[in-house]
Order: sequence, then C-alpha cells, then structure tokens
Amino acid sequence: MDILKDIVEHIRLDFDQTLLVDEEYTNAEERLHNFIENELPPEKSHEIDSLVNDVTNAMFHAAILYGIKYGARLTTELLE
Repeated sequence: MDILKDIVEHIRLDFDQTLLVDEEYTNAEERLHNFIENELPPEKSHEIDSLVNDVTNAMFHAAILYGIKYGARLTTELLE
C-alpha cells in the first residue's frame, strides 16, 4: 500500500471538484474540446483528446505531490 499515492489520488479527486466550478478552467476546457472536435480530423481528435488528458493528469499528480512535500517541509521548519 502506497499511502502517498492514495493521498495524491484523494486530493486530485477533491481538486477536480474545485476545477469543475472554476469558470476560467471550464471555459478553457470547453474551448479546447471545441477545437479538438471542430478543427481536427475525426481520426486524430480522439488521440489528441487522450494525450491532453494524460498530460493534464500527470501535471495534476506532480503538482499535488509537490504541494504535499512542500507542506511537509514547511511544517518541519515551523516546528524547529
């Protein structure tokens, strides 16, 4: 059991909920998906959509992991 992986996943799910109500994010996501659907050939639209999702998920995971580690370092320094 990888507790850090579980924590990252829990935070990611919570963060996803935050993004879904963020107007700037939802507008950008809508523009991206409209571009993918309307400007790319159908045989490529699924592939690019999948790649964008993979990159986004990897970025979220890395950012969340960084935040956890940064918070731990900050807590350690404050306790010294």
